[in-house]
Amino acid sequence: MDRVAISLAVVLLVSAGTSAQTVGAAPPDAATVARWVRDFYAQTTSLQLEFDQHAWERSRGRTRSFHGTLRTERPGRTRFDFTTPAGRVVVVSRSEAITYEPIEGGSGEYWRAPSTAAALALLGILTDAVPIAHDFTYELDDAVTTPAGTVCLALRPRRPDEEFVLVHLYVSAEPEARGAVSEMGIEDQDGNRNTFVFDLESMQLDPQHAPGTFDFEPPIGARETTPPLPGSGAR
Repeated sequence: MDRVAISLAVVLLVSAGTSAQTVGAAPPDAATVARWVRDFYAQTTSLQLEFDQHAWERSRGRTRSFHGTLRTERPGRTRFDFTTPAGRVVVVSRSEAITYEPIEGGSGEYWRAPSTAAALALLGILTDAVPIAHDFTYELDDAVTTPAGTVCLALRPRRPDEEFVLVHLYVSAEPEARGAVSEMGIEDQDGNRNTFVFDLESMQLDPQHAPGTFDFEPPIGARETTPPLPGSGAR
């Protein structure tokens, strides 16, 4: 698993929303859309949905795709269970991110990495109802093509971060899901792009997660290793 996949998994998650516009109605401004996002996630204590992830690696000119289930719980806990590739798990807390990678014919390996400030800020939108303006500058981006019923917020971290320089949040503007994120695009300093598509139809608000869901227990025989080096292309 290379750095692109790690970054997208760790930085993974944000949800946003927009509102459908009636004929003749003025479009929302950026502050209104940011407030939709805050209000939507502030009403929840936990979340579960299906996602697709598409990671484009600039240096190799390739895109890799993943699928899985995302679970969150306030305050600050997130878990990704991948079905493609089967068995991969990423668990993020306020202090660290743990990635488990299964290995064919073996028990797999896992590694720990500190949770970056940028990653926590993004996850905080979902798990702590953190206002977007606290950690990001933001504006509406009318230059990108958005899925029907959404608007796009462009976010830039207030403090430089090696994980990303730009995030596009595609926010639902539909009244029944206003403020929920349907898609998130992340661009890092090297021009790599990760896109997360969230299946809002599968979204469960305030599900009761099983005890221990956010506690990582490595499988018997799994080997702890060091995280891949930036740009190594490993794993």
